[in-house]
Amino acid sequence: MNWDFYFKSVWLIGGRYLMIAGIAFLLFYVLWRNRILYKKFNPGIPDCRITSGKFFIRS
Repeated sequence: MNWDFYFKSVWLIGGRYLMIAGIAFLLFYVLWRNRILYKKFNPGIPDCRITSGKFFIRS
């Protein structure tokens, strides 16, 4: 196995992925955050009373 070719391929593919993912993150989450914020499933943290009822059984 040619290790130089393997590491060079992993480096190039990983670099391209990080570059594309970084640009997508910058565009869709940082620049257009206010436009997308209302479309999220969980826009805020639920109240403590709601979440405690799911984890603790009340008798």
